[in-house]
Amino acid sequence: MNPPFGEPPEKILPLLRTFSSFSDNIAAPFAERFLSRSTFVGMVLDRALLIRKTHEPFRRLFLGQGANKLRGFANFGWGVLDANVEVAALIAGDTTTDASYLFSKSGEAETLKWLPTSGFAALPNMVISGDVPDFVANAFASNSPLADSIACARVGHQWKSERYLRLWWEGAKVGPFVYNGAPFAPYIFITRNRLVCDPASPEVECEPSTVLRNTAYHYKAGVAYGKRGVHLDAHILPGGHTFTVEGLACFPLTESAKWVLLAYLNSTPVSALLSFYCGQHKHVGYVNSLPFAEQWELTADALEALQRYVDDKRRLLTVDETSPVFITSTDESLRCGDLSKGFDSLSKSLAKVSHKFGELQMAVDREVSRWLKFPDGWELLHGLKETVDSVPEHNP
Repeated sequence: MNPPFGEPPEKILPLLRTFSSFSDNIAAPFAERFLSRSTFVGMVLDRALLIRKTHEPFRRLFLGQGANKLRGFANFGWGVLDANVEVAALIAGDTTTDASYLFSKSGEAETLKWLPTSGFAALPNMVISGDVPDFVANAFASNSPLADSIACARVGHQWKSERYLRLWWEGAKVGPFVYNGAPFAPYIFITRNRLVCDPASPEVECEPSTVLRNTAYHYKAGVAYGKRGVHLDAHILPGGHTFTVEGLACFPLTESAKWVLLAYLNSTPVSALLSFYCGQHKHVGYVNSLPFAEQWELTADALEALQRYVDDKRRLLTVDETSPVFITSTDESLRCGDLSKGFDSLSKSLAKVSHKFGELQMAVDREVSRWLKFPDGWELLHGLKETVDSVPEHNP
């Protein structure tokens, strides 16, 4: 069938809203009506129904729990119908097979590719798209979402930063250190921010815009990441810190699980996964949709490299006077007053840590690719290479 599509007239909205699939496109109720009366339906439709977030209720007709109806689909592009719309086709019907086929045409060649239907169901917003590689769909289908793990991402407090947030050296009245996100600095970042008082104090709570969330998790050690940024980078969250709506946090139960999650969230494969459904704002809903398995373990070599890098980077931060972990240089040349030798030594230390970061990142990417069962050379595939190449170089 070729159901009508587009925005419906006002007078029939009450009727259309009786259908669970309706959002703002009249085609969805027509499809729902036909599916309720037939075990096999084919339809030509607006591709927006397959990919736009607002049409997730429509896609739940085929991918929702117990639905299991998607059999196949095709993307035909623009210029197929008289209307100015990108056209797709979809075949649905009762089935017990976890597979759907993608029909595509390149020049004169026509091909069929089988994809796991459960992979689409596991993707955020249940997007039905042939642009998602099968190994990406399999990663989502074969693993539970991070949301099902004890280590799921959580949102922190919200308060007026211009009123309550200070640099750690400002003022005598200070509260806890605050993780509020960070510039791109994978694995470790030492915050310079503190609150002027405890976030649960009457001074903060009485403010109308204050919202306190997940209070049982504040001041615990974990893994945190900044919500804003093209690429995700996560950091060790020390105990005694509070976190915010900008700096989100996860709390694995064990020390080994913390290192696994830290490596996972900083990996290039995870950046690639997020690129299919997430923009520059990494809200907890997006990160918690990532495929994750609590039984994953880092190899001994990868774990040692990660811990050594974090220790070396933290040691470097002790010579940064803006850092709360500042002590003084342990370099004899600085203590004796020879600044030239001191800066030369610091420069060599930075170069050494930078080199270690490159080696660490390659080791982490291999580990995570193995966990997710990505094929060799995945990072060279069209659509993924652009994401991999756009990850900024980190300069410690």
